[in-house]
Amino acid sequence: MVFGPFLPLLKTPYFSLEEASANESHDPPYYRITGPDSVIACLLDQSDRFVMVRQYRPNLEMFTLETPAGGVEPPETPLAAVRREIAEETGLACAILPLARNFRLMMNRSNIRDHLFFGMFPEPIVGAVRERSLEVLRVPRNELLRLTNEGKYLQLAALGLLQVAGGVLSIDMWRAPIGAIEQAFRENSKVQWPE
Repeated sequence: MVFGPFLPLLKTPYFSLEEASANESHDPPYYRITGPDSVIACLLDQSDRFVMVRQYRPNLEMFTLETPAGGVEPPETPLAAVRREIAEETGLACAILPLARNFRLMMNRSNIRDHLFFGMFPEPIVGAVRERSLEVLRVPRNELLRLTNEGKYLQLAALGLLQVAGGVLSIDMWRAPIGAIEQAFRENSKVQWPE
């Protein structure tokens, strides 16, 4: 069945809700959410901890633990966007490894592309101005899986990101020593993926 064209029903500064009818059919319309692409980054620091942020999410009515993430603001590239988001949310900068071209999280209801990045050994940016509503936390790598299993870490895209990073680096991101992860990162950080 082919749908189209998609027409906007509702536009906000962050996303649009669009509707399309089935061509040559009496099936109900199809709805999707569209908006800017997103970037998500997992950052591992020198002490074997993930740099994360804690923030209040009104849609979930709770505080969440997350990795730095956000939207790509045209004409930004995904790499420029992830560097900006990391700086805005954490006040840090680091070497970044892009993981493939892009992914999709909600393939059934969204056409937004998600760009995944893995970074190591972030350093403070002199004079950086962070978002005040975010609390920066450092979570030991060996604690993240426990937090996930206890329902205290919910960001599915970042968990998938760690699996992809492990595949790209040919290493177990949960159990390998940090030195082995660093070596694999340095060997693979020269890989240039297209934007």
